[in-house]
Amino acid sequence: MRPAHLTEFTPALVLALALPLALLLPSAAMAAPGALETRSTPVGCETGVPFSTIDALLRSQEVSFESLELDSFQVSFSQMQGQLSCLNERISTADAARIHRMTGIALFTERKNDQAARAFAAARLLDPAWTFPASIPEGIALRKVWEGSLAEQKTEVVAIGLPGSWVVDGVASSRRPSEWPALLQEERRGSVYSTQYLPPGQVPSQATPPRSPATTPLAIAAGATALGGITTLVIAGINHGSFENERHTAGELAELQTRTNSFGGTGVGLGLLAVGLGVGCVLTVDWK
Repeated sequence: MRPAHLTEFTPALVLALALPLALLLPSAAMAAPGALETRSTPVGCETGVPFSTIDALLRSQEVSFESLELDSFQVSFSQMQGQLSCLNERISTADAARIHRMTGIALFTERKNDQAARAFAAARLLDPAWTFPASIPEGIALRKVWEGSLAEQKTEVVAIGLPGSWVVDGVASSRRPSEWPALLQEERRGSVYSTQYLPPGQVPSQATPPRSPATTPLAIAAGATALGGITTLVIAGINHGSFENERHTAGELAELQTRTNSFGGTGVGLGLLAVGLGVGCVLTVDWK
């Protein structure tokens, strides 16, 4: 017969005691270095480039174009091309139009009039109010390519064809123009992951999303903890069955009771720890 002073094993009580600890684990995972850090450096870049840097280069190109300084324009444009892929901010529609416009001018100086017209068409659609500065003479070939671009260059809108969150010329979209260039930015967790200036017909690239450094250790810990929890619960069940189904002295009952409660409490606690570690693991994955 079970002594009255012995407390029966109650999983609900152990659950109530272990739950606060389990709830703390995701917070600990988030506090781990790099766990939920917002990506400020686009993929493939050592450092992120703020838009202020791109803006300064665009202003330099605009001033050079207005003053007809071709050499300085080309230097500034090349610098912008080299840094655009590491841009770590979403670009606006107006600034996307500026980039298309400067790209069109650069292409025109290389005698690539058809490509220049396509870039001009994209720029005019995004910013139809822009006009040439007064320093650019009327009737020159550049103005003619600009003025005929929308009429001569047509396009359709097609799917990007890749999963994820995309921004096309400053607007969140999963579609891009097929015959005009487009400035595509991929975003993950609210940050710019990549920026690509794509000529017509070029397929965008997408890097494999890396895992956070905290993900793998958390996954291993969660699996090991879950296995330990299952093992201890099985042992607790065996002891509990012996406690209920066999005759024992008061001393033996007390020992079985203690053993059952210990293994059962440990099993439930480990189970909750595994859940917490699993949540932390999910939170640290670099989801698209």
